[in-house]
Amino acid sequence: MQVAATHTSPRPLSDPMPVLRHSLAALCVAVAASAVHAQETRAARRQSKAGADSSAAARAAIGQLPAPASRGAYTAAQADRGQVLYRKNCSSCHAATAYTGATFAQLWVGRTAYSMVSLIRETMPNDDPGRLTKQQYVDIVAFLFKLNNYPAGVRALPTDDAALKRIAIDRR
Repeated sequence: MQVAATHTSPRPLSDPMPVLRHSLAALCVAVAASAVHAQETRAARRQSKAGADSSAAARAAIGQLPAPASRGAYTAAQADRGQVLYRKNCSSCHAATAYTGATFAQLWVGRTAYSMVSLIRETMPNDDPGRLTKQQYVDIVAFLFKLNNYPAGVRALPTDDAALKRIAIDRR
């Protein structure tokens, strides 16, 4: 007696493309963030070698110590504008949850708001980097701070590069 072999094909997976796009986007952000960090490190070394006084006491004396984002570096209204912009310009490729928690901390803690704004401005939207205004990019970063439970403050996250460099992304 011969038994007929039946072959059942596996159930088709739902469309894997959104998952792949999000994973690829997260990888791109991680690589770009590493490049920005390396660039900042090289610039800091060059400045140090040039004889710049980079001691904390000297910087504090002239008010240039980075202020932690955990002390309210953006306003609630700014984060709300950033959320609207994120939905319109980012959410089709990036799930907001991909930029929170441990992933966010690993990529950004120890860097500055300037690093984040610059990276996003230079690389996003993917189809037309730099398309938004600087204020819009800053508002999106304010929204990302809100997503990561940084408190809102009374001052808006600035658009000025020097001021953004003075805002440290610290642990929450």
